[in-house]
Amino acid sequence: IEEGVVRIEETNSLRGEALALRAFAHFNIWQMYGVYNLGSLAVPYVTLQDLSGNGIPDGLDVGNKPARPTGTEFFTFLFEDLNEAEGLLPAQGATKYRITRDAVIAQKARANLFRGNYTEAAAQAEDVIGRVAMSTLNEVPQVWADVSQAGIIFALSRLPGESRMGTLFEDL
Repeated sequence: IEEGVVRIEETNSLRGEALALRAFAHFNIWQMYGVYNLGSLAVPYVTLQDLSGNGIPDGLDVGNKPARPTGTEFFTFLFEDLNEAEGLLPAQGATKYRITRDAVIAQKARANLFRGNYTEAAAQAEDVIGRVAMSTLNEVPQVWADVSQAGIIFALSRLPGESRMGTLFEDL
């Protein structure tokens, strides 16, 4: 930001990251609590925004639970967010802790695996693998020990002392 002015590229990138992170969070919640059947009810997919700045998304009735879409509708919402994010983000970034276009395409590949769209999933995975150097077999133990970032496309930043697995949603 220079002199209080935000460039359109920065605005697009921030919006793209927000959409991608919303899709990432919803997908993770669906993996933990959803039914792996596209015809069944899925977890709610909340797209409301807090434009008023009061900490509650505009239009959210706090007395009622959000509607549960079917699995098919859930993935429609998910891919709407991911497709828009993909068009707004740079292919790669300076850090693994910021969502990029490649991370979005990789997320689309994961989601397509769960939808049973194996051809699309393979094409998307190959697309990313063609641009991003993967870790070697010898580097994998260092990646799991957080010693190396070889082959990492996107990672959640964790602060010292937050090393337990499964705390992602406890920290929100």
